[in-house]
Amino acid sequence: MGAQIHEGASTRHRIPHYLETLPRTVVMLADDKSHAIASRSAKIFHEGVLDWIRDVAGEDWLHVSAFGFDGISKTDLPRGQKWRDYPIIREPLVKSTRGTGVDGVEVLISKAGRAESVYGIDRSAALGAAETIVITMIEDSKVDFDAEREGKLLARIWGFISHALDVGTARLRKVVVIRTGRSPLSMNLEEFRDMAAGYIPHLRFDYNYRVNASVIIGELLRYLVPKDFTVPETVGWSLNHADRSKLGNTPPEVLSKGYVGAMTSPLALQLLFRLRGVHSIPDAFSPPSGTWKDGCIREDVISKALIGEERNWRDEPLWKGTGRHEPKPLDRVGVAYALETFLLFGLAAPGDDNAYELTPVGGMFLNLMHQDNEDADVLLRWRGPADAKVGAAMDDWILRNFRKMKHKIRKTRPALNDYLEEWHGS
Repeated sequence: MGAQIHEGASTRHRIPHYLETLPRTVVMLADDKSHAIASRSAKIFHEGVLDWIRDVAGEDWLHVSAFGFDGISKTDLPRGQKWRDYPIIREPLVKSTRGTGVDGVEVLISKAGRAESVYGIDRSAALGAAETIVITMIEDSKVDFDAEREGKLLARIWGFISHALDVGTARLRKVVVIRTGRSPLSMNLEEFRDMAAGYIPHLRFDYNYRVNASVIIGELLRYLVPKDFTVPETVGWSLNHADRSKLGNTPPEVLSKGYVGAMTSPLALQLLFRLRGVHSIPDAFSPPSGTWKDGCIREDVISKALIGEERNWRDEPLWKGTGRHEPKPLDRVGVAYALETFLLFGLAAPGDDNAYELTPVGGMFLNLMHQDNEDADVLLRWRGPADAKVGAAMDDWILRNFRKMKHKIRKTRPALNDYLEEWHGS
């Protein structure tokens, strides 16, 4: 099960005048969140990692490139699909974007420490000239790579490399993975492919959940969120100004453009089910300071009420599901994003005594869910490398979960279902 990989803006291949050939070593500053690459680049520049790479490579120049692989969170939905076609399973579309580190451009680093920003080198051409690729996954104090996150990132990198190169004729012979606190891992291209292959089913699951949730859950939100709904002033938007200029300034506007926030992740729906169980969480907001209204939500208070008190050493909440599987640490940014999404679409709202409460709209939304859509173990069921059998089980879960969701909609709101079939079928 391969992935379609698309690079961002392409550039014309031009070797700088001071080089006879492109460097034989490419250093990839890679992350699944483009905004985190800046801290990664600072780490490798200031902690001697590049010096070590340069000594091992024995080259006068290194090619350093920032790769952000969070493009999967901005999925292009399949075109030409009708409401009755969903749920669907598709191969993942993963976009590699230029990272924000190293000024967001290609950089050549000399032995003397000289850095040259280069706008004319196509990354595919740089990979084509490379004999060694060094992948740097350097953690900082706030972001760490667990095995699953690391595996997914390596799978995306393999997808990009295999798409950018004719692997059979490429010069590339060696891949080195550098991770904080561990010895560098060196392997040939075939070994790297086999290492990454076990996490491609996880990318496929994430992608297909997003595709189906964007349409099915998105339609429910467009149906339920009042047209005159505005976000309470105490709630910070999760969209930056550039996104707002494209999508709109009110929740109904952004919904009409296909934006559904964190609802494209299975975590969000499971958190919303848990909120229904407690209904109201007191002391969940900090008072705004002056005109600054972002960050008022107290993620720690809410997540303790919905997920539990236990934390790991990085102060991340541990999702335990039904208790049948090993707990999984959750990214606090992802939890906060889900909680903000509920506020953004009126599924939750601030209440008395700074409480975080499920709203009538949130209650109606959950009433349109099938009882089996509440599956606390979906975040824990498939961990580690996955073979074809496990990948098929993931596909089956996607189809079954969203079919039941549509069945409940058809049964509970037949007029809505008829409208959606007619609207999407036109």
